[in-house]
Amino acid sequence: MAEVLRQELSRLLLTEIEKPALATAWISQVKVTGDMRKAYVWYRLREASPRQAEAEFPKVISFFRKRLAQELDMRWVPELEFKFDAEGESRDRLLGLLHGFNGEQNQNTLPTGGLDDAR
Repeated sequence: MAEVLRQELSRLLLTEIEKPALATAWISQVKVTGDMRKAYVWYRLREASPRQAEAEFPKVISFFRKRLAQELDMRWVPELEFKFDAEGESRDRLLGLLHGFNGEQNQNTLPTGGLDDAR
């Protein structure tokens, strides 16, 4: 259910929400409680300020819940709680650094054949 909610929220965010603070947001992860009463929705941002997005998401929760009920034909839609995915941002920065390090390392290594190929 979490993946279905993530996909539908992503689609709604992309196609039906016209708030500038959410224009570069995307849904990175959704976790639903065992009783299906609450869904924690983590989002990431390409450009906007997390504070701006944090202020705007509560304003669209009722819209999201209504559209989820319609689109997914659900009698009960979990309460939605949006959270900024700061861990994802850190992970991306770390991966970027590692890719940069690996790229530099690969440029400084000898060809696979050893010293004879390098001459």
